[in-house]
Amino acid sequence: MQITNKLNLPDAVVKAVTNRPYSKGAADFSATQLLGPPQIGRLMAEHGDNLTEDASDRFWALLGSAMHVVLGWAAGTANPKVASEVRLFGSINVDGTTVTISGSPDNVEIDRGLLSDYKITSVWTAISGARPEWEQQANIYKWLLAKNGTNVDRLQIIMLFRDWSKTKAAREPGYPQAMIMPHQVMTWPLEVTEEFIRERIRLHRQSPTPECTEEDRWFRGGQIAVMKKGNKRAVRLLDTIDEAEQYMDSKHLKRPEHYIDERPGENVRCESYCPVASVCQQWAGLRGSDGNPL
Repeated sequence: MQITNKLNLPDAVVKAVTNRPYSKGAADFSATQLLGPPQIGRLMAEHGDNLTEDASDRFWALLGSAMHVVLGWAAGTANPKVASEVRLFGSINVDGTTVTISGSPDNVEIDRGLLSDYKITSVWTAISGARPEWEQQANIYKWLLAKNGTNVDRLQIIMLFRDWSKTKAAREPGYPQAMIMPHQVMTWPLEVTEEFIRERIRLHRQSPTPECTEEDRWFRGGQIAVMKKGNKRAVRLLDTIDEAEQYMDSKHLKRPEHYIDERPGENVRCESYCPVASVCQQWAGLRGSDGNPL
């Protein structure tokens, strides 16, 4: 992928965001690749050399890399029984062929049997529930560790919020109370993880390549909002217009003081985060001929 510099950032910044420290090594798949949508992987392989991304759009990834380096160094100096950012390899038989998977857990406290993975994310992620791929990735790391002679029985995600607000933490119920928060994830039996890995490999091998699912596209379903004039926040969010009208009737909310606002769904990954959106026929179809999401 070619890196542009639309904001004329210093060369050091551009060089830092251009150098990606992560590699699958000699593996067929990294854990991250395995969990990614097959369509993104195929389009990157076909068009990656011709795609562009601006240096400014990679800044959060740069901060994430810097965080991993600093925390990895700190973990190693604080506890000699910690493995940090070590690339592991494990092989699995899938339909008669051997496939090698690699992964690099952020922090493994061997004496405590605890694996931690760091994620820079949004407060919304914590409020709405951690992403399922985080649990999947942590369990693949657990499987890789077992393949290499180390067993862990606890998994956690350390969430660092890029948009945390101290004011909102004090005012809003359910809002994270600190900028950093541990989140425990379920540990799977190794045989369950192995079957999950096999199914992901089969999905990536499927021909033709399957299109991205709603989950892959990070689809947020549209909602129907009952609004009050002059207020930005909805009085109530519902799934259908009928439900919204019934709610207004039950609460004796009269028009035009109150009204119904239809909020369309959005494919968050496609619209803002997918590196191959510009060459994706599925996304072109979802957007429609006018270039706007349908």
